[in-house]
Amino acid sequence: MNIGKPMSPQEFLIHDKVNLRANNKKELLVLHERQCFWQV
Repeated sequence: MNIGKPMSPQEFLIHDKVNLRANNKKELLVLHERQCFWQV
């Protein structure tokens, strides 16, 4: 996962599906929200 590269919603959904087994799903969502926030 490239932290510096903003992911589009479609890319994030695919990435999220891949990580559904992970326990840090909420952390991924928070990270994505932070990325969107800081990209503004």
